[in-house]
Amino acid sequence: MRALLIEPQRIFVPALWAILERGGLEVKRCIPEPDLRVLIEVQPQFIFFDIDFVNGDPMQIIQMMRMSLPLAAICLYTSTERPLRWHAAWCRAVGQTAGVTGIISKSAPEAEMLEALGALIRNGTYSDWRTVPWIREAGWDRSLPP
Repeated sequence: MRALLIEPQRIFVPALWAILERGGLEVKRCIPEPDLRVLIEVQPQFIFFDIDFVNGDPMQIIQMMRMSLPLAAICLYTSTERPLRWHAAWCRAVGQTAGVTGIISKSAPEAEMLEALGALIRNGTYSDWRTVPWIREAGWDRSLPP
């Protein structure tokens, strides 16, 4: 499966690239921020997007990706640690509305990341359990058990 890695912190690119490839993806390119021209050129089937350092409106960027590549899996990679834990809840709630198919916590060990990638490839969806409690604490989903 053709993949695009969006990671602004160059120091993490080699490790993430290797994990994505071990997870069954063929990474074609890495870019530091979303770029519509690259999306059209690469035509990825899978986008792995570190959303924590995005320049611009994340909702608008995700919607642009979804409109440009309606069948691609879009996986957000985000922190669930303080102080960004509310950001993780926002990513999950808003991302799902905008067409995100997966969310993986930066706290996930490599083995869990590989499981998550496998689930995304097989089933088209995955939500890291680390993002659920923050939604409950934020009061966004009262249906979740305490």
